[in-house]
Amino acid sequence: VIKTDPTLPSNMWLYRCTLHSWPQLCFMAMDGEAIVGVVISTVQMHHNNMLRGGIMLLLVRKDYRSCGLGTRLVAQAVESLIDADADEISIVTKTTNTNAIKIYERLGFIRTKLL
Repeated sequence: VIKTDPTLPSNMWLYRCTLHSWPQLCFMAMDGEAIVGVVISTVQMHHNNMLRGGIMLLLVRKDYRSCGLGTRLVAQAVESLIDADADEISIVTKTTNTNAIKIYERLGFIRTKLL
């Protein structure tokens, strides 16, 4: 999934480091032997001693979109971040990524700023 998505940033080392550091916060959706979806999350201490969870990457293979898979992956990531005692959860995504934004808003996330 990651190798075939041309919209991904080129800093794949960041995702690999995150997978290595927080494997309990990262999930894959499989169809047989094929990876069809991925969510990569992290949790770190933020200012004011708050533990901030973050969803860094959500990918769903094009032919598996619009069937709720992305929503289920994000919900699983959110649940794992809550279990990790995250005080807040942030997501950064492109404003043009309307499918992901719909998923996040459906799960209760709100837009707080544009970067």
